[in-house]
Amino acid sequence: MGVQLLVLALLSRLGTYYLVATICGVETAVLHNFYWHRRFTWQDRGDRNLGSRLFRFHVSNAAISLLGNVGLMRVLVGKLRIDLILGNMLAVLSCALFNCLVSDVWVFTRPTAENKPLPRLNPPDAAGRASGSESAGQKGHTGAPPWQPVPAPSRSVE
Repeated sequence: MGVQLLVLALLSRLGTYYLVATICGVETAVLHNFYWHRRFTWQDRGDRNLGSRLFRFHVSNAAISLLGNVGLMRVLVGKLRIDLILGNMLAVLSCALFNCLVSDVWVFTRPTAENKPLPRLNPPDAAGRASGSESAGQKGHTGAPPWQPVPAPSRSVE
């Protein structure tokens, strides 16, 4: 809410029409929220399909926030003449719960068997062995096929 209010207040002081300032504030908040939700709220759900998640988050949250905020601001500030910042706070709070629900069930979904990435394979070398393996009869040979699944390297969350 703070990012959106800051952008709204700044732009309105610069003379921007209040609905345009509302749209700019919502867009800034959507991108800000995606970053923090990915990093903290749903960090346990991994970084797979980052582009797809950003697109779904942006579509759902921007649609909910833009339509909800602009619609409510039009009524609260435009018709009822409520203070700009108070009206925006009410609009933001009214959209927050719905945004969270949609993000939980559609954007930051848990991995399922169907959408888990395939294991990385260790490609064979010129002799047809899995690279890094030794030929039959040598120390370390397991008799396994040359295309050995190799676990994906773990990524540290920073």
